[in-house]
Amino acid sequence: MRTETALNKRDAAIRSTRDLYSRAYHSGMTHKDMLENAKKIRSNLEKCPGWVTDYVRGYEAALFARLFEAAPNNPPALVFGTFIDDKFYSVHKDRPDYYGKHGIEPKDMPEDGRHHWGHLNPPKPF
Repeated sequence: MRTETALNKRDAAIRSTRDLYSRAYHSGMTHKDMLENAKKIRSNLEKCPGWVTDYVRGYEAALFARLFEAAPNNPPALVFGTFIDDKFYSVHKDRPDYYGKHGIEPKDMPEDGRHHWGHLNPPKPF
């Protein structure tokens, strides 16, 4: 494969991956659906040199890691928590839905907690 062709395919996969993470964030896509979509994007790279696939996987890994990162005035996209009586409670002390702010003890938290898209109301499971 020509280098120019490989670079074009890499760039297209990067754009598609960026679009996937944007759609996931805004729609509350599940992790399973994200993985399936990412796999479809990478399937277009099957005949490309390994460095192209590695580059796209690295870009995807960086975007995935950012879902869990918080910055000043920018909370993480994913928060860990659970629903109790149809109300969401997180384990993040800086969030208004932190279970401790509502008088809930750690022993009272269900063990079915998981990551949720924290910016959606109500938070959707990841």
